[in-house]
Amino acid sequence: MTFVKITSIYCSIDNNKAIKLANKLFQTLLTTDMILEIATFDIKKEAQTAFENAFQEAKLVVSRSKGFIKLELQHCIETTTKYVLLIQWETLEDHTIGFRESDLFTQWRAILSPHFQNPPVAEHFEIINTIESV
Repeated sequence: MTFVKITSIYCSIDNNKAIKLANKLFQTLLTTDMILEIATFDIKKEAQTAFENAFQEAKLVVSRSKGFIKLELQHCIETTTKYVLLIQWETLEDHTIGFRESDLFTQWRAILSPHFQNPPVAEHFEIINTIESV
């Protein structure tokens, strides 16, 4: 964990922009060294609604894991049976060991796997470069 001292900076800025900027700065400080897991799910065509409903329960399971930061599930527009899950972890080991070797993973898979057409593919990424609008 990195500790950062933030000093006062004074400038004239719209209150809404100041709040947005402060939130982005805070999120950047929290997630700078995080690992991004990207998992691709190929879901059975007739099970898409059931998968999305099951995911509501599954996300509560994974969120209890040590090192979990946040997740986002996205649905593909072109291939309607495809979903991408983005999970931020504090470290790679928090996912590959802490979660994958825990009872939480067993629960997670039991909830979601009945809807899989094929096993998910998961890969891990680290931030190299970033830019955001203000």
